[in-house]
Amino acid sequence: ASGTMYIETGQLDAAQQQLEAALDLAKTSENRFLQATILVEIGNLRMAQEQYKEALAAFTDSAELVKDERAAPVAAVALVNAGKAARALGQDQQAGELLARALPLMRALPDSRDKVFGLIAIGRGLAEQRKRVPDPKNTELLRAAEVLEEAGSIGERLGDVRAASYAMGYRGQVYEEERRYDEALLLTRRALTLSLQVEAPESLYLWQWQTGRLLKAKGQ
Repeated sequence: ASGTMYIETGQLDAAQQQLEAALDLAKTSENRFLQATILVEIGNLRMAQEQYKEALAAFTDSAELVKDERAAPVAAVALVNAGKAARALGQDQQAGELLARALPLMRALPDSRDKVFGLIAIGRGLAEQRKRVPDPKNTELLRAAEVLEEAGSIGERLGDVRAASYAMGYRGQVYEEERRYDEALLLTRRALTLSLQVEAPESLYLWQWQTGRLLKAKGQ
C-alpha cells in the first residue's frame, strides 16, 4: 500500500512540475487564454492533493485572466471549481459569491454535457451553501432546484440520459431536504430508471439509497 501511495505522490509531483513549466511558457508568450486553462489544471491538481488554499488561488487567477466571451467556458469552470475550494476552506460567503458569478457564464454556454454537469455542480453548491449559511426563506435551496431542473432539461434535450439522471437525482435530494417527499420520490425514481437504462452503477446506488431514505421518511 505504501508503495502505491509513493507512486501516486510522485506522479502528482511530476504533473505539478510539468504544469508549472507550461504556465511559464504561456506567460512568456503572453497567451492569457492558455495561462487560464493551465491554471485550471493546476487548481484541479491542488484539489486532488487537498491543498485547497493553493487551488483557490489558481482558480481565481484563471478567472481573472479570461474575461472575453470566447473564454467564457474556462472562466465558468474556474469559478465553479473556485467555489468548491472556498467551501472546503470554510469560506462560505466567498463560495456563494463565486457560484453566483459562475451561473450566468455557465447558462450562456451552448448546450453540451459539460454545461449540464457544470450546472449540476452549481446547483449542488447552492444546496450545500444553504446548509452552512442561514437561509430562512430557503432562497438558495430554491435556486438550487431551479438550476438542477435546467440541467435536467438540457440533458434530456441532448439525449444524454446519464447527465439527466444526475440532474434529476440531485434535484430530488434538494426536495428531500425541504421535506417535499412526494416530489423528491418522483424525481429519484425517474433518476433511477434512467440509470438503469444506461447501466450506470456509479449513480444507481445513489438513487436506490435515496429512494430508501424517502420511503422511510414517508413511513413506508
